[in-house]
Amino acid sequence: MRKKESKKEMILNAATSLFAHKEFHLVGMDDVAKKAKVAKGTLYNYFKSKEDLYFSILKTRLNTLVNSLKESYNANENAWNNLKRYIERIHKFMTSNPYFFMILKKEEPILEKKKKIEIKSTIDTLKETIHKVFIKGVKERTFRIETANELVTDLVLSMTDTVIKRDLKYNDKTKAVETFLGFLSTIILVN
Repeated sequence: MRKKESKKEMILNAATSLFAHKEFHLVGMDDVAKKAKVAKGTLYNYFKSKEDLYFSILKTRLNTLVNSLKESYNANENAWNNLKRYIERIHKFMTSNPYFFMILKKEEPILEKKKKIEIKSTIDTLKETIHKVFIKGVKERTFRIETANELVTDLVLSMTDTVIKRDLKYNDKTKAVETFLGFLSTIILVN
C-alpha cells in the first residue's frame, strides 16, 4: 500500500508543477505521465480524468492544511498564540508547496459544480477554523471586539497570501511573517 501511495503522491506532485506553470487545457495526461515517470495507464489507475487529477490536487492539499491547523490548536493557550501558529503553519505549508499555492490562486473554472462546491466547503472550513480563534480572542478579551467577524478573517487570510507571494518571490521566509505578526498584533490585540 505504501508504494501505491508514494506513486500517487509522485503523480500529484508532477501534475501540480505542470498545472502551476501552464493553463489547464495545455496540460495533457501524457505530460503528467512523463513528468511523474510513470506509464500513462498508471495515471488512470489513480485518476479517472485530468479533471479528477486536478481536483485531487486541490482536495488533498487543502485537507492536509486544514488538518494541520486543527491539530495545532491548543485550547489551553490564548487566542493570539493559536492565531500566530495558524498563520505560521499556513505560511510554511504554502511556501513549502509553492506550485499548489499557484494553482489555488488561479481559480480555474474547469471543475464541475459539485467539485467546486466541495473545494469551497474545504476553504470555508479553513476560514471557520481561523474565525473561531477570533471569537475566542474576543471572549477572553485578548482581541478587540471588532475582530469577531468574517471580514477580519478574510482580511487576515488575504494579508497572509500577500506575505506568501512576497516570500516566494524574494525567497525570504522568516522576516516577513514576523513583521506581519507584529503589525497584526497592533490591529487586533487589546492594549
